[in-house]
Amino acid sequence: ILKLTQMYHSHQLDKQKDQDFLLQQRVDPITGELIEAGHKIVICSSCKSAFFEESWQYLGGKHCNQEKTLTKIPVAQTLWLKAKPLEFLPFDFEGFDKGFHYQKFTSRLLKTIIGLCSYATGIFCFIALDEKKFKLLPILLLVFFILLFLSISYEQLIKKLPISIYKYLTLIHKEHKLAIDLKKQTLVFRNDFQEIELSLSSIHKLNYSFLYVTEDISRYKDMCDLRMLLGFSEKGIYKERTITAQFRKIYFYKWEEFLQKLPSTIQIQTT
Repeated sequence: ILKLTQMYHSHQLDKQKDQDFLLQQRVDPITGELIEAGHKIVICSSCKSAFFEESWQYLGGKHCNQEKTLTKIPVAQTLWLKAKPLEFLPFDFEGFDKGFHYQKFTSRLLKTIIGLCSYATGIFCFIALDEKKFKLLPILLLVFFILLFLSISYEQLIKKLPISIYKYLTLIHKEHKLAIDLKKQTLVFRNDFQEIELSLSSIHKLNYSFLYVTEDISRYKDMCDLRMLLGFSEKGIYKERTITAQFRKIYFYKWEEFLQKLPSTIQIQTT
């Protein structure tokens, strides 16, 4: 702990001095607890996420693959811009901002060829047996069972290929999108399987969670799933819908800023 103390800057939050920061109602990413006056925090210099000092020590004094921390608590500044009011507020998914939808044509073609070859070899086996060509039959049977195995286990086998080959046989990616449309007063979401546009006034609650997936499971670099459960009213009937998005990196303070732009009538919780 002594070594970590020498490597990071901590800040004791004061109710008056740090009022602007406290009004942001930040949450410690590790414990999920609200950061309040009196807490001692550490701020990552890369993503500006705030951590309890204990959480920073738990992470080994490192975040975003670096150890630097802010010497001062960021102070909000007023910017005067000569521009039209924003009508569309997107949440930017960084890095891995695409999800899976359907297989590439090369993958479907290869799988189809293997299946056809297996079928053709099976027919040749029956021909060889009918014509009593017993010397050729074992070879044909061996080839048939190999092709049959490749056809059945295709999805599992291609995942074991080197990533340089696997990426050409895997799934096509589509962009994920999450935004607040201020003009229409709607929440817009799109992924591979669904496209949702809900009136902000109809949304009652938004529960969200983050699931981290390591490279050995995802076959790509470490990534994160954002899962949201939306509770809303449609024609007087209460409904719920779950939506997911995938990405490689998230800045928690940006996510918090995005949530703060939603109406206060929406009950927001992390699960």
